[in-house]
Amino acid sequence: EIPLRLVGSEMCIRDRLTAQALNHKNAAQQAASDSEGFRDDAVNAFTALKSETISEAEAIKNAAINANQNILDQTAAVRDDVDVMIMAQVSAIITLQTYHMEELQQ
Repeated sequence: EIPLRLVGSEMCIRDRLTAQALNHKNAAQQAASDSEGFRDDAVNAFTALKSETISEAEAIKNAAINANQNILDQTAAVRDDVDVMIMAQVSAIITLQTYHMEELQQ
Protein backbone atom coordinates (compact mmCIF):
# COMPACT_ATOMS: atom_id res chain seq x y z
CA GLU A 1 0.00 0.00 0.00
CA ILE A 2 1.04 3.49 -0.73
CA PRO A 3 0.34 5.77 2.19
CA LEU A 4 -1.75 8.82 1.39
CA ARG A 5 0.20 11.88 2.20
CA LEU A 6 -0.85 15.37 1.48
CA VAL A 7 1.43 18.25 0.91
CA GLY A 8 0.74 21.62 2.51
CA SER A 9 -1.29 23.14 -0.32
CA GLU A 10 -3.42 19.99 -0.65
CA MET A 11 -4.13 20.08 3.07
CA CYS A 12 -5.22 23.72 2.77
CA ILE A 13 -7.57 22.84 -0.10
CA ARG A 14 -8.98 19.88 1.84
CA ASP A 15 -9.45 21.94 4.98
CA ARG A 16 -11.01 24.82 3.04
CA LEU A 17 -13.49 22.48 1.30
CA THR A 18 -14.31 20.81 4.64
CA ALA A 19 -14.87 24.20 6.25
CA GLN A 20 -17.09 25.32 3.36
CA ALA A 21 -19.13 22.14 3.56
CA LEU A 22 -19.50 22.60 7.32
CA ASN A 23 -20.56 26.24 6.80
CA HIS A 24 -23.17 25.20 4.22
CA LYS A 25 -24.43 22.47 6.54
CA ASN A 26 -24.72 24.93 9.44
CA ALA A 27 -26.47 27.49 7.22
CA ALA A 28 -28.94 24.84 6.02
CA GLN A 29 -29.64 23.75 9.59
CA GLN A 30 -30.15 27.38 10.65
CA ALA A 31 -32.47 28.01 7.71
CA ALA A 32 -34.50 24.91 8.61
CA SER A 33 -34.67 26.04 12.23
CA ASP A 34 -35.68 29.56 11.19
CA SER A 35 -38.30 28.11 8.87
CA GLU A 36 -39.80 26.06 11.71
CA GLY A 37 -39.79 29.16 13.92
CA PHE A 38 -41.48 31.23 11.23
CA ARG A 39 -44.02 28.47 10.65
CA ASP A 40 -44.75 28.22 14.38
CA ASP A 41 -45.11 32.01 14.60
CA ALA A 42 -47.45 32.01 11.60
CA VAL A 43 -49.57 29.19 13.06
CA ASN A 44 -49.77 30.98 16.42
CA ALA A 45 -50.70 34.29 14.78
CA PHE A 46 -53.34 32.59 12.62
CA THR A 47 -54.79 30.76 15.63
CA ALA A 48 -54.98 33.99 17.63
CA LEU A 49 -56.56 35.85 14.71
CA LYS A 50 -59.07 33.05 14.16
CA SER A 51 -60.02 33.06 17.84
CA GLU A 52 -60.36 36.85 17.85
CA THR A 53 -62.45 36.78 14.67
CA ILE A 54 -64.76 34.13 16.10
CA SER A 55 -65.18 36.15 19.30
CA GLU A 56 -65.97 39.31 17.33
CA ALA A 57 -68.43 37.42 15.11
CA GLU A 58 -70.18 36.02 18.21
CA ALA A 59 -70.38 39.52 19.71
CA ILE A 60 -71.85 40.93 16.49
CA LYS A 61 -74.34 38.06 16.26
CA ASN A 62 -75.43 38.59 19.87
CA ALA A 63 -75.77 42.33 19.31
CA ALA A 64 -77.92 41.68 16.22
CA ILE A 65 -80.11 39.24 18.15
CA ASN A 66 -80.56 41.77 20.96
CA ALA A 67 -81.33 44.56 18.47
CA ASN A 68 -83.90 42.36 16.72
CA GLN A 69 -85.51 41.48 20.04
CA ASN A 70 -85.67 45.17 20.98
CA ILE A 71 -87.33 45.96 17.65
CA LEU A 72 -89.84 43.15 18.20
CA ASP A 73 -90.58 44.39 21.71
CA GLN A 74 -91.04 47.97 20.49
CA THR A 75 -93.25 46.79 17.62
CA ALA A 76 -95.42 44.84 20.05
CA ALA A 77 -95.70 47.89 22.32
CA VAL A 78 -96.72 50.11 19.39
CA ARG A 79 -99.21 47.49 18.21
CA ASP A 80 -100.71 47.38 21.71
CA ASP A 81 -100.95 51.19 21.75
CA VAL A 82 -102.64 51.17 18.33
CA ASP A 83 -105.07 48.49 19.52
CA VAL A 84 -105.98 50.64 22.53
CA MET A 85 -106.50 53.68 20.30
CA ILE A 86 -108.67 51.71 17.86
CA MET A 87 -110.75 50.34 20.71
CA ALA A 88 -111.18 53.86 22.08
CA GLN A 89 -112.28 55.12 18.66
CA VAL A 90 -114.69 52.21 18.20
CA SER A 91 -116.11 52.89 21.65
CA ALA A 92 -116.51 56.57 20.80
CA ILE A 93 -118.26 55.72 17.52
CA ILE A 94 -120.62 53.32 19.26
CA THR A 95 -121.37 55.95 21.89
CA LEU A 96 -122.08 58.56 19.21
CA GLN A 97 -124.28 56.15 17.26
CA THR A 98 -126.19 55.28 20.40
CA TYR A 99 -126.61 58.98 21.21
CA HIS A 100 -127.83 59.77 17.68
CA MET A 101 -130.23 56.81 17.74
CA GLU A 102 -131.70 58.08 20.98
CA GLU A 103 -131.98 61.56 19.50
CA LEU A 104 -133.75 60.24 16.43
CA GLN A 105 -136.22 58.24 18.51
CA GLN A 106 -137.37 61.26 20.49
